[in-house]
Amino acid sequence: MKFAIGGFAATVSALLTIVTAPLATASPDSDFLDALAKGGLSFPPQATLHVINGGHGVCQDFAKGASYRDAVAGVAGPLGGNQRLAGTFVRAAASSLCPMYTSQLP
Repeated sequence: MKFAIGGFAATVSALLTIVTAPLATASPDSDFLDALAKGGLSFPPQATLHVINGGHGVCQDFAKGASYRDAVAGVAGPLGGNQRLAGTFVRAAASSLCPMYTSQLP
């Protein structure tokens, strides 16, 4: 009988571990941040929320009818006018946060 109880306890323990483990699903926001990092854009950790909001702002601009060129121009200012980095930012935002606008990308 000790074996059966011990086996049951081990099974319950294993199930609790699986059920309470955090889900390892990626979110669009984390996909966006990963795409920025792969594109060579880095920023301080305290700016993460601001960067994510900027990505969502790109999607809002597309929703209002902005072109890729318009979106890049809007992002370039905060990036010191760097068009290449702004393009990377806009492409990452569209691909990760609002894929319905990837047809706008060059």
